[in-house]
Amino acid sequence: MVAQFMTGGTACSGSNISDPEMMYISPIEQGIKRVGFFRNDEESITVNYLTLIIPTAGVSSLQINGSGTFSHSYPHPNLPGYTIVIQRWTAAQAQAIAQSDSAFTAITYGLGSVESYGYNAGTLINNLNAVGNIRNISDTSATVSHPFTCTGTPVKLAVLLGYPTPPSRLVWRLSTVGGGLAPSTDVIDNAPTSTGTQLVNGVIYNKYELPGTYSFATAGNFRIPILATHPTIENCNNTEEVYYMVEVRGKPSTDFSITHTGCVLDTVHFSGQTTSANGFAINQWRYTFPDASTSISKDTGKLFAGPGTFPVSLRVVSTEGCVGDTIKQVTIYPKPVSSFTISDPTVCQGTAINFTSTATYTGTPGAINNYYWDFGDGTIVNVPTNAPQSHSYTSYGTFTVRHATGVSNLCVSDTVTQTVTIFAPPTTSFTYPAGCLPATGVVQFNSTALAPDGQAITSHLWNFGDPASGAANTSTLANPSHTYPGFGNYT
Repeated sequence: MVAQFMTGGTACSGSNISDPEMMYISPIEQGIKRVGFFRNDEESITVNYLTLIIPTAGVSSLQINGSGTFSHSYPHPNLPGYTIVIQRWTAAQAQAIAQSDSAFTAITYGLGSVESYGYNAGTLINNLNAVGNIRNISDTSATVSHPFTCTGTPVKLAVLLGYPTPPSRLVWRLSTVGGGLAPSTDVIDNAPTSTGTQLVNGVIYNKYELPGTYSFATAGNFRIPILATHPTIENCNNTEEVYYMVEVRGKPSTDFSITHTGCVLDTVHFSGQTTSANGFAINQWRYTFPDASTSISKDTGKLFAGPGTFPVSLRVVSTEGCVGDTIKQVTIYPKPVSSFTISDPTVCQGTAINFTSTATYTGTPGAINNYYWDFGDGTIVNVPTNAPQSHSYTSYGTFTVRHATGVSNLCVSDTVTQTVTIFAPPTTSFTYPAGCLPATGVVQFNSTALAPDGQAITSHLWNFGDPASGAANTSTLANPSHTYPGFGNYT
């Protein structure tokens, strides 16, 4: 019980509006999230007040009559993490509502020249012999309890009891909890043993913890009821029901990005998040790959053994120990397969040949970005597209053309080869009896032409420089003769 004395007023010596008032003030453990109260101007009340004590984190959600603006607020001088909020009105007969997502305690009062009033604005009546204690076991820090758990998160359930000695019996009525709690079988402990003590707001409590872990399937607020038996409980069976509320939030939304060329020879890179889309700070990551290997880095890489589509799962844990998970499919494609065509594999020296890549890749269309050509004569080119390559050989012989394609520096096809044969051009020469023209006018020509690479000369074409002879001026014989009409120079 707390007494508030306001000096002055016409009934008590002084000139200010006030009167002695005494009212019950709720402890913060019995805070409430929504209250309605009535403001009054009876008996010459001239001003109405509401004074609230609320966790500082809850001030942003606090609404008084639908407004987040208050007459005054300041940090609690003796309780770090709490704020005092004051709302003042000119007195009126009116309903008022205060609400927040954080539990608060409050008093409301009115002052006047001859009278005043004051009362507790509202309280959540609960048994302070029991304080809830939950711990999300995936949090590897030294945290002994968490303010909430999440769906699908393994959690330890415990209760802090204020009895001076251990209770003789505890019955956890888990079958009534709901929320998809698993397991949900009632637990009866006929010899409770404390696992330690914990100081809460200056009060020492003994901790009693259920074995194993539990999880909730549904978000919400759920009541954990416990029947506690202790000789200090003053009723017929020395048993009372205590309970605490568990807040269950949706699990962290989980996502990760994948960077990859698609090729089996390239490492796939995975990158996780430090903050989930629904606001959780993430500090643990665990990737699991199809070969059962794992990685606990936020960003990691994996080289898959072969092509195919594979599931990759990521499990994350928030700073509060809440667990989220997701699975993505990764498709791995074989390396490129190279092939090419040749416009003509047998040509004479100096003749241009076109080489065209017909390489294929089953991954992303257009992913091949390097085309390697080795024409076998010391000429090597790398080009980014499959445009046909034209090449002329400056020497004769047989050359091996090599071709490969790549999606990246590591994802390169096997090298394929074909040969081209380059023929040497023949050297032309011939003999004839120079000097005198025989009486018959017939001159015998003998070809001495040859090919440097040893090819057989298979055709000839002669022009005797005597156009007047008509068709007889040419010949396709190897060693022809021609009848000239007379002496002279013929080319």
